[in-house]
Amino acid sequence: MRTRGSQLTLIQGNPTEVMSKLAPKTSEVAFEIDTEPYARERDSKIEDILKETGTSLHKCSGHTLLDVGDLEQIGKLANNMNAFVNAISKFKIPKPFDTPDKLPGMPESHEKLINELGLKIFPKVPSNLDELLNRPYKVTTTFKGGET
Repeated sequence: MRTRGSQLTLIQGNPTEVMSKLAPKTSEVAFEIDTEPYARERDSKIEDILKETGTSLHKCSGHTLLDVGDLEQIGKLANNMNAFVNAISKFKIPKPFDTPDKLPGMPESHEKLINELGLKIFPKVPSNLDELLNRPYKVTTTFKGGET
């Protein structure tokens, strides 16, 4: 992102609480559609916050190759693998977006604004797996990732 003129700022906290403070100061928000029940509920609350503040929202699929609604439709139609393959072959998998040459930069005062809103910026964005695993905070879940 830096090579394209922007940066990533991670803000700690409950997403709906963070967005309720940040949305009135933001003109646009973009996020990827997540299909898990927790994510759907969270995103619905965030969408309500954005509507209340007049903040523009851009959502896109990307979590799966096809939109989950399409997959649900296929699942209802296909009762065996051949029927599934036949049904899925009729859907066009969208081409990924081209990598932009330039991204909009963050306002120079964004860290000051975040602090004024009582929000906390994540200390450092991990740039590799070792940094991600050596967290400066305690992991509070017992769930392990992957196929365990």
